[in-house]
Parts: sequence; structure tokens; C-alpha cells
Amino acid sequence: MVLRERNLNFGAMKKLLIGLIIFSSCNQSVQQKAESAVKKYLKQTLNDPSSYRPELFYKVDSIFYDSTTAKHYQLDDRTLEYMRVVHLYRAKNSFGALILTIDTFKILPVDGKFFVVHFPD
Repeated sequence: MVLRERNLNFGAMKKLLIGLIIFSSCNQSVQQKAESAVKKYLKQTLNDPSSYRPELFYKVDSIFYDSTTAKHYQLDDRTLEYMRVVHLYRAKNSFGALILTIDTFKILPVDGKFFVVHFPD
């Protein structure tokens, strides 16, 4: 009898776990969307896109704008101007050497999609 109860609990846990995995894979976080936008941008702009190897993404930083004081804020009650993410990655340069690069990307959210709008040198 005890063994049967364990199997029932395991079955319920298994269904719950599968449901959570499906639910979480449908909803991308802001961090995941930003990383995806940066990766897409790099694949389109690198000298050798096939050599791209992401090493590290830092946490997305949201920049907000308050038009009344004309200053930037990092507060949730302000209007979002853009997001910023720092990314460490490896890719081949124009000479074919694999180099380690750290860059800061500006990301503009438009209608639920994220677009890289600035790539600093």
C-alpha cells in the first residue's frame, strides 16, 4: 500500500514538472529576449558568424527617462528608454584569429520584440 502511494505521488510530481517546463519555455524573460537579440545581431555582423562563441552575458540594465528633469533613471515608474547588456564572447576577426571581446549593447524594446540599436566600438 505504501509503495502504491509513492508511485501516485511520483506520477503527480512528474506531470507537474512537465507542465512547469512547458509553461516556462513559452514565456521568455527579458534577459533571454535581450540575449537572443544580441546573438542575432552578432550573427549578422561578425566577420565569421560561425566562429561566434558566447562566454558570458551580464544582467540586463534598464535605463529609464524622466522628461520633466531630463535625466536618466533606473526606476520602474519612469518611461523605458532602452536596455543595456554587457556581453563577453569569442569570434574570429578579419585575420582569422579567435579573439575574446567584451562589448556593451543598447537594446530597444518595440512591441514585445527587442532590437539592438547601438553597437559600440
